[in-house]
Amino acid sequence: MNVTDASVIVSWFAPLARITGYRLVLAGDGSAPKQLRLPARLTQYTLLNLRPETGYTVTLHAEQDSALSEGHTAHFTTESAMGSAPHFSTEVTSTSIIISWSPVPHVGYKLTVRPSQGGEAPRDVTSESGSIFIKGLTPGVEYTYDIKPVVNGREQGATVTKHVVTPLSPPADLTLKMNPETGGVLVEWDGTNTPDITGYRVTCTPANGMQGNSMEEFVEAGETSCTLDNLIPGVSYNISVVTVKDDAESTPLSTIITPEVPQLTDLSYENVTDTTIGLRWMPFNFTVVTGYRITVTAAGESVPIFEDFVLPSSGYYTVKGLEPGIGYDISVTTVTESGVSKPITITQQTVLPAPTGLGFGEVGPDSLEVTWDGPQVLNAADINMYIIRYRPVVMSFADESKEVTVGGLTERTVLQNLVPDTEYLVSVVYVYDQRESSPATATQKTAMDAPSGLEFADVLTNSFAVHWVAPRGPISGYRIRYQMASGGRAKEERLPPSRTHFTLTGLHPETEYLVHIYAVSGRKESPPLSGRQKTISDAPTDLNVVETSPTSITLRWDAPAVTVRYYRITHGETGGRGNIKEFTVPGTQSTAQVTNLKPATEYTITVYAVTARGDSPASSTPIYITHRTDGNYVDSPSEMEVMDVKDSSITVRWSPAQGPIMGYRVTGTPKSGIGPIFSEVVAPDQREITFSGMMPTQEYVLSVFALGQDGESSPVVESARTNVDSPKDLAFSDVASGSLHISWAAPEGTVTSYRVLYYSPEEGERELLPAPTGKADSALIQGLRPGSEYTVKVIALHDDAASTPLVGTQFTAVEGVPAPTNILFSGVSSTSFRMSWAAPLQTNQLTGRPGLSGYRVLVQPKGKSGPNVVLNLAPDTTQAVVPGLMLATTYVVELYALKDTAKSSPARAEVTTMDNITPPRRVRLLDVRDSSIMLSWRSKTDPISGFMVEATPITSPEHTTIRRNIDSKLRSYTITGMQPGTEYKINLFTLSGSGRSTPFTLTATTAMPAVIPPTNIQFTSLTPSSVSFTWEPSRSPAITGYYVTHEVAGGEPRELTPRPHPGQTYAFISGLKPATEYVIRIVALQNNLRSMPLVGKAKTQPGPDLLLIPELPQPGSHRPRPDLLLTPELHQPGSHGPRPDLLLTPELPQPGSHRPRPDLLLTPELPQPGSHRPRPDLLLIPELPQPGSHRPRPDLLLNPELPQPGSHRPRPDILDVPETDKTFNTNHVHFSGPDGEFGPGQQGQHIYTEYQNLGPHNGFNAHNTRPQGGQRPTVRDPLIYIPVPGPDGNRVPLVKVSDGLLPGLAFGFPDNETELPQEAQTITTINWQPIPQSSEYLVSCNPITNLEEKTFQMTLPGTSSSATLIGLTSGASYNVVVEAMRGGAKEKVLEEVVTVGNTVPGDLPINVNRDVCYDTHTHTYHEVGSEWERMSETGFKLWCRCLGLGSGHFRCDSSKWCHDNGNNYHIGEKWDRHAENGHMMSCTCLGNGKGEFKCEPHDSTCYDNGKMYKVGNQWQKEYEGAICTCTCYGGQQGWRCGNCKTPGVQTDVDVLLPAPNAFDRYRENALRKLNIQCPIECLRPELLADAHNPLE
Repeated sequence: MNVTDASVIVSWFAPLARITGYRLVLAGDGSAPKQLRLPARLTQYTLLNLRPETGYTVTLHAEQDSALSEGHTAHFTTESAMGSAPHFSTEVTSTSIIISWSPVPHVGYKLTVRPSQGGEAPRDVTSESGSIFIKGLTPGVEYTYDIKPVVNGREQGATVTKHVVTPLSPPADLTLKMNPETGGVLVEWDGTNTPDITGYRVTCTPANGMQGNSMEEFVEAGETSCTLDNLIPGVSYNISVVTVKDDAESTPLSTIITPEVPQLTDLSYENVTDTTIGLRWMPFNFTVVTGYRITVTAAGESVPIFEDFVLPSSGYYTVKGLEPGIGYDISVTTVTESGVSKPITITQQTVLPAPTGLGFGEVGPDSLEVTWDGPQVLNAADINMYIIRYRPVVMSFADESKEVTVGGLTERTVLQNLVPDTEYLVSVVYVYDQRESSPATATQKTAMDAPSGLEFADVLTNSFAVHWVAPRGPISGYRIRYQMASGGRAKEERLPPSRTHFTLTGLHPETEYLVHIYAVSGRKESPPLSGRQKTISDAPTDLNVVETSPTSITLRWDAPAVTVRYYRITHGETGGRGNIKEFTVPGTQSTAQVTNLKPATEYTITVYAVTARGDSPASSTPIYITHRTDGNYVDSPSEMEVMDVKDSSITVRWSPAQGPIMGYRVTGTPKSGIGPIFSEVVAPDQREITFSGMMPTQEYVLSVFALGQDGESSPVVESARTNVDSPKDLAFSDVASGSLHISWAAPEGTVTSYRVLYYSPEEGERELLPAPTGKADSALIQGLRPGSEYTVKVIALHDDAASTPLVGTQFTAVEGVPAPTNILFSGVSSTSFRMSWAAPLQTNQLTGRPGLSGYRVLVQPKGKSGPNVVLNLAPDTTQAVVPGLMLATTYVVELYALKDTAKSSPARAEVTTMDNITPPRRVRLLDVRDSSIMLSWRSKTDPISGFMVEATPITSPEHTTIRRNIDSKLRSYTITGMQPGTEYKINLFTLSGSGRSTPFTLTATTAMPAVIPPTNIQFTSLTPSSVSFTWEPSRSPAITGYYVTHEVAGGEPRELTPRPHPGQTYAFISGLKPATEYVIRIVALQNNLRSMPLVGKAKTQPGPDLLLIPELPQPGSHRPRPDLLLTPELHQPGSHGPRPDLLLTPELPQPGSHRPRPDLLLTPELPQPGSHRPRPDLLLIPELPQPGSHRPRPDLLLNPELPQPGSHRPRPDILDVPETDKTFNTNHVHFSGPDGEFGPGQQGQHIYTEYQNLGPHNGFNAHNTRPQGGQRPTVRDPLIYIPVPGPDGNRVPLVKVSDGLLPGLAFGFPDNETELPQEAQTITTINWQPIPQSSEYLVSCNPITNLEEKTFQMTLPGTSSSATLIGLTSGASYNVVVEAMRGGAKEKVLEEVVTVGNTVPGDLPINVNRDVCYDTHTHTYHEVGSEWERMSETGFKLWCRCLGLGSGHFRCDSSKWCHDNGNNYHIGEKWDRHAENGHMMSCTCLGNGKGEFKCEPHDSTCYDNGKMYKVGNQWQKEYEGAICTCTCYGGQQGWRCGNCKTPGVQTDVDVLLPAPNAFDRYRENALRKLNIQCPIECLRPELLADAHNPLE
């Protein structure tokens, strides 16, 4: 194998036998054989130094010692001698390798290519053609290739091996997009196919030697674009993109681009006159732009008439010297150093000059004469026409501009049909060559017109109505003046402009009046509209008697001239004997008969004509007459007897009268005047009558009259009182085995007391003592026998009189019948409801006793009479439908479980049936005004108790809903107190008792106010005795002034005088009380019209005498301070516990006393001394510490701490937290106690305000030492305290001004005087040059950066020249304006922009960032208002909230968790625990802000004699010789024993209660509750209020 020209390789397979070597014999053509010995390990051998083109024979023998095997022979011929191979060249591209050589016959090359790192299969190509091309390679990959000569198809010679990396392929399709607005170019290309590249390098260099910037950008792999900015317009750039892979780069892909010089695109014109045109454009922000060239050419011409060049920053240019009415082409070209842009051109004509001399001639209410002069530059004959346009200056929605035209030679016109008393804007233009000139404008107001169409209506005796037609012009109201035509004092009335009628009242009958009506507009009045009208008489006349008899008188009169509704006639015996009687006749009659008179008696009769309208009419002047009836007297009955008196009836008997009679009249009248009067006429032979339907316990006056031919006798009179009515509707409830609760409906009449009797066959009849009072309607009967039937009687008593008894029967309950539970109601309608319940335990699994035999449902109305409903149901049902109920009635439902003849105690619940109330109908809007809406409606005749209206604002939800109750007799109502221009949703309900109907709903919008109120009241200064403020003026025209009042809340308002004039929008009120809240009201006035008030509240500052601290208890005194009613008593020096709060504890137990607390009114039973039984009734009452106790008080978490005795701080409202550091060189809050030491009682939890410390220039010396002995730094400038913005962005500053030195500043910083949160890190001082004779300065701060804040103002004394602003937002910018006030004038003295720094001025460097809280336990920062959890050092879980307060203050407490046995539980979470006696309890976390939890006996266990039983377990125990079976029920039911049997003795005892000691153990098991208070860790201030500053 591998035969060459000088060598050959001989190979073989070794034999199987063991050999010692090989012997090889080589014989060539014409040469002697050659023998070689080879070792046994070889299987091939290379023969060298052979002759070319020679045949050889090879024989191989295996040799074993000296023995040889048979030989194996092979023949071969060597190759021809090759000589030197031809030279070749190699070319490598990104995807191929090419070898080339000069072809030689029979000689070629074999090329093998493979990746050096693998990943691709090797590729072999052999060729004699002179070149080999291998393609499909991967760019940027290292390849190893082998080249070997091939002669006559055989490989010969040495192999040449080389390594090469294919070059990276460049990107393709390079595209460029220019952005003329930014001067940048977007370079995009198609990505290379080279894998794993690093990215692309984009270069941009000026081409052709031009000047410019060179740029280079690197683009990450995967991106195929980038933007090159700031290319210079007009400069050519060569832009290239190459592929980059590690340190290799591809050949570049390049192109050349030349950015165009940018062309303006926003050229516009403005301020065009007859000789000038203004140009405006937005200049480019390119440094390459050197300016702009402006070229002006007359329209249609090619030669410019004007050129100019402006700077590159110019954006406006005015072309001057043009001709009027000529069109011009104006071009602007951008100019750079390397070229110019395309020009942008606009075409614009100069305007025509306006007419001159515009004026007005005659002015009327509805017309204006307009005059003008023609333009001077034109020939009047060339003017086509004049156009006069006019409109009201203040246009309404319905107004529109109008115009008239006149000829070109006319220079006047009259405008018609105008609105009186209205200001018009008039403009005049002319038309010249189809173009309009500039307008000449002026304003003129039309004259005011008077009302018209005076009419009189509804003329009565003392009133008549006046009607008129309103003037066309806008007015502010009317003035009506009227007086008697014969003379006398005139009267006036003011009316709003919406009224066109008025009723004059209080006039004299039959009198003529003179009436004048003026229209009023501001201070102007129209000419009067006048008229005369005479009132009429309303009294009847000529009253006389036309007929008389013994018992009647007939009258006649002449009717008055007015319409009479009815006549009221009164009559009585002359001289005042007897009662005055009254009756009416219709107004259409003029006669009347007075009847039922006594014979031969003189009567005085009076007649009134009633003419007024309404339910309470007025009467006219009466006329009267005196007349005597005819006939003689009639004798009275001789005797009278009252008999058979009952609760509602009385029988009257009498003896006959003497002489002939026609009958008897019997009457019964309540003596108290309350109740109906009874009257009956009977035959002359009747001697007795019974009146029914009388009121019980009422005394009546009974009278009997004898009726004769000519009249009746005087009465025989007796008095009698009706008996007591019996109670009704006896009902039984709370039926137990030993007691009954009864109730009844009270009888009619007065009851002084009740008797309750109850009877059973076993015990007989007994009486309930003490007896129920007369106001009682229920009673509890106790001491009854279980399972017995009782008959109960209820008797009402009135003094000594008794009613008939109300009787009912009821069985008491029998123990052992369990009661049903959990009554639920559904499907409640107006007459029925569905009820369901949980069935009780029906079978005793141990005794096998039978279950229930059924249920009984008793439904009875509560608080009213009505039928009861009783249902008897099967034992297997747990629901029922109760029908036949009354509408809208509350029912008491009692459910009994029945077992044979016994029944359980009732399960009780209440349910109310639905009402069926008809809503109002046909609701209408009668009158809609700015602050009120009048409604009318109709309603059915159903009995109702009234109506209710609700008005809810829709467009202004910040206003509250208006609710009003309306009387049931009304069918119209006016809703007042509404907001102007606001849409309301109005609901109208019908009310019946406590129910209401579905609403009738409609929407309405109130009218806009006649006078718009002022807005935005701002308080600029607050002192102890004064307040100053500003407001935004009313937007209504012609305001005549402002009405300003101030009042203490709930007090009488006081007006500010003199009243502010219309242009004044500020006020100053002095003479006020310190520390008092005042209500300020501002009303805009427009003559007699008023706006809605603008209301603000401000509290004056406390005076110096209010800053003193009340004297605190002296050291050593333990007596509480009774004068500090709302302040917890401070612990005295020497105490180490927190402050006990004794505010609500009238009496505390003395030390060592175990007496219960009588002041805890909610404690029905307290444990006796020595008792260890827990108190379940004190579950939520935290125990107060005893005197001398050091237990913490959980209820004092939020009580602020008062200064300690000896403290000299005048500000008790600034709360501080003591620190261990005694110096003022840190950023902590320091306690200002005596000698800088902690006062007593500093361990409670507080919410406090922290301040940053200031430099020494704020009152400290140069060494930054603290003040000595209560010393405070001094500041001379006025201090302006600015709180943080409210939710609406408003800030109400507080000005602190003093003529002398101000009190010192605590901690070197002004105290927070605003009582609101304040950014205490900033102080800003402004200075100005004072203006002489200034009364005050108005300082305004307008936010520039923090736009959510609003502008605020403050007023300073006229002597000020500087001010210190405290609390501006750190880092914000403000425009501060200072104006000097002199009288009503203002003068600006300072305007500057102030940026507030993060540190206060001074030389003490304090680095204060925004207010955050830093928790040193969790090492976390928190924004103000955020909340988080943390663990205390002792394992309690706390809930923290960042308060900030300018110092990173936060507060933690355990109010949301309970802690027990090292575990934390959420509110509502349950867990099990062992009590002190080992019993299992079930605990629930209550929290209550103090970590409280309660524990109850576990529901699954019971305990007896130290043993534990599970629910359902039973055991036996001995009780008084009987063996009882006990069952565990768990929880508060505990265990119960029954089925007690004595061996050998029969007993009827079925259920037996435990003995007293066993019962106590049962109570101990069932009612034991633990009340574990807040753990002490939650009260430690170092846990609850970490105040570490994040800057430490």
